[in-house]
Amino acid sequence: MGPNQNVVLPCPPVWSSDEEAFLHAEQLASLALLPMSIKVAAELDVFEIIAKAGPGAYLSPGDISERLPIRHGPETPATLDRLLRMLAGHNVLTCRVETGELDGKVERKYGAAPVVKFLAKNQNGDSMAPLFNMALSKAFMDPLYCLKDAILHGGIPSDRAHGISLFEFTGKNPSFNMTFNEAMRSHSTLSLEGILDAYKGFDDVKVLVDVGGRTGGSLDMILKTHPHIKGICFDLPHVVSTASEISGISSSFRGCLFFYL
Repeated sequence: MGPNQNVVLPCPPVWSSDEEAFLHAEQLASLALLPMSIKVAAELDVFEIIAKAGPGAYLSPGDISERLPIRHGPETPATLDRLLRMLAGHNVLTCRVETGELDGKVERKYGAAPVVKFLAKNQNGDSMAPLFNMALSKAFMDPLYCLKDAILHGGIPSDRAHGISLFEFTGKNPSFNMTFNEAMRSHSTLSLEGILDAYKGFDDVKVLVDVGGRTGGSLDMILKTHPHIKGICFDLPHVVSTASEISGISSSFRGCLFFYL
């Protein structure tokens, strides 16, 4: 066979259903790595760094490392690359390989996939990152280790883990209370943006009561666009006591009444 002769290679075998199921099981076993990787990337401001580079921009791990808000060592770019590859494999980031024109060095560069819009802070400083902080906190994860016992012997997993209900736990743990409140506020804020653009049902409302409204993030957004409404927020004492500590409360919200249940 001559060196220039076309060669037809056999097609790779089609995977059997068992092989696909095995790979699926492998993927399920490592699912916890994804949200933790997103949490770490958010803590390092990776999503903001990539988003601020502009639409369609691609940055190398070295480029991103240089812009991290925290001091780092010489191994950071290589270690960060492994994290970024993980996120790109799950369509959190995009990735392309570039070859240097002068040195011929092959390098991966990363850009923003559509979901980064909600993982990076928007113009109001809101993102989905606080939701990851809450979901991956020890207080939230510990009840999962009590799930089997709750199924077998009854009870609520969080009660088993903490000895009290989750809401009682937040009342006795100020740090987790703030984490929980910020997660709820950020999620509500992002969810309501599209709703307020389309929904006109608040136009004729005079008094709006949000029962279980946490620190009033949702009510605050509604009052910004409907300043004629008088807002009343009901929640537990340890929740409303921290309402003034949450950033982003608008001037239209200052007169809102807070009550605890």
